[in-house]
Amino acid sequence: MKNKDRILLTVLHQSQSARIRVTEIRDQFIEQCTDGKLDAAAVRRWINGKFTTLVNRGVLIRKSVPGSKKHYFEKSPYFAEYYAQQSMPQQKMLDDTPKTPVAASAENSVLHEELKSYRQTMLSQLGEIEEYRRIRDQYPELEVVATTQFKQVVDENYRMLGRIRAIEKLIETVAC
Repeated sequence: MKNKDRILLTVLHQSQSARIRVTEIRDQFIEQCTDGKLDAAAVRRWINGKFTTLVNRGVLIRKSVPGSKKHYFEKSPYFAEYYAQQSMPQQKMLDDTPKTPVAASAENSVLHEELKSYRQTMLSQLGEIEEYRRIRDQYPELEVVATTQFKQVVDENYRMLGRIRAIEKLIETVAC
């Protein structure tokens, strides 16, 4: 996450207003941003774009002002979780603290499930490869079709092996 994104997220987090307006956030952002003189119109457009992204992610909710084309934003119930999640990498950079064991074990369990699934797929592919070899040897009239299928499954099997190795390396790295 870039520094400007962090500043914007912090300004949003500190905002106690029920109705969040882009111009109010822009003014607070300009006060906190140390990049020198910023063009207020450009910052407003940038914040509008970021707000659209946050709406798409379910972090903010866009509300229309009744009887007007204007709108405002509200924090969704997911905002606090999103803020904590996004501020964690910054905290890690500052503190260099390792991940909590709970978070690491949750990630590991997901990786272990993916690894298990990939291994099952690979075993299935190995059986398929053996069967194409057998068919190719026993039925010469099917040799061209069986060889084509055989090559395709072998390629898929190599890709699966690469996935398995990548996940095994990640699990090994996280465990250390």
